[in-house]
Amino acid sequence: MEPTQSLKTIVVAEDDPSSRELVCEILEAQGYHVVETGNGPDALDKIQKLIPDLVLMDIQMPGAGGMTVIQQIRQDRRTAKVPVVAVTAHAMAGDRERILSSGFDGYISKPVDAVLLRQQVRDLLRAGTPV
Repeated sequence: MEPTQSLKTIVVAEDDPSSRELVCEILEAQGYHVVETGNGPDALDKIQKLIPDLVLMDIQMPGAGGMTVIQQIRQDRRTAKVPVVAVTAHAMAGDRERILSSGFDGYISKPVDAVLLRQQVRDLLRAGTPV
């Protein structure tokens, strides 16, 4: 574990409690500070208040889906550069490209692969650039 990981804040926006719990456990085991939310409006509120180091966001959530929330994140100068990874069951041909072209910096399909999740989070936090 890198010593600076405990200083990194990650917002996990996922409406399914078991999926959210799994992602949070993986990240907390790596030493990250994790903030959970289960819907789009609450996710946007937490992101704007905290300005986290990274956001992992489901595409389909109550209130506002990830595609709506990413537009609002990118339009706010305070959050425009925050890396946001889509964590989604949308895994059909073309979904990854469509999601990445809408403003997301990364894409992880469900069910979540813990190794891929850790690697993509680590890479984005190190580089601060899209994966």
